[in-house]
Amino acid sequence: MKDITVILENKPGSLADMGETLGENGINMEGLCGFPLN
Repeated sequence: MKDITVILENKPGSLADMGETLGENGINMEGLCGFPLN
C-alpha cells in the first residue's frame, strides 16, 4: 500500500473525475481524507 497526495480544483465533479480515472486504470482507494486549502 502507498500513500499519495492529490490536489484537485475546487469545482463540482473534480472528485468524481479522479475516481473515474483511478477506476479506469485499476487503482483502488482504501480511504480518503480531505483538507481544504485556502
